Amino acid sequence: MSKIEKAVQYAESIASDNYHGYSQARRGDRDTDCSKIVIDGLKAAGFNTGGASYTGDMLAPLLTAGFENIASRINLRTGAGLQRGDILLRPKTATKGGHAAFFIGNGQIVQAQSDYDGRYGDGNGREIRKQAYYDSPFIYVLRYPEADPCLFAIKVVADTWIHKTPDASIESRDHIALAKDKLTLGIAEVSGTWGRIQNQPNLWISINPDYPGVVRV
Repeated sequence: MSKIEKAVQYAESIASDNYHGYSQARRGDRDTDCSKIVIDGLKAAGFNTGGASYTGDMLAPLLTAGFENIASRINLRTGAGLQRGDILLRPKTATKGGHAAFFIGNGQIVQAQSDYDGRYGDGNGREIRKQAYYDSPFIYVLRYPEADPCLFAIKVVADTWIHKTPDASIESRDHIALAKDKLTLGIAEVSGTWGRIQNQPNLWISINPDYPGVVRV
């Protein structure tokens, strides 16, 4: 699994657990805010985030860590060109608040948004959540080079499985068998032995050369 994928999955796990809520005043081990969830995800994945602590000082450390600003290649109004793992950033200024989020594919972002009840945790499931992409407006799109997918076609030559995670364990797989000899297009290679199905960020397939079920064509 790539480092940026680990960071995104960290943010998604926080969004799915209502123990964690949004708060700038209380942000810490439990509550978080838009910048902290991104920074914490990157740290959990092994990135050196330097002195990054909020939207106003994130840009330089992330560029130093190897991220590239590819905003000029993205239609920020529609989100066209975004890839899973891209960091969307509007730095805080003296006159305008900042915002940060991960793009997670399927036209969605994951973000810590707002404190709706003034309490610890996410009382209504909306404080930290996945939602449709919108232009905040964002200024920067930061992409880590390893997140660029290598698209290729595969051919299923034996019954195989779709997995929920890049993991060969039986417990992680969806009970959906792919029929033999079915040609599947648009696989996004994420690691040497696992491919993520394009536009399906939670569906993976083994492309391990030692596993006979799938071959490139």
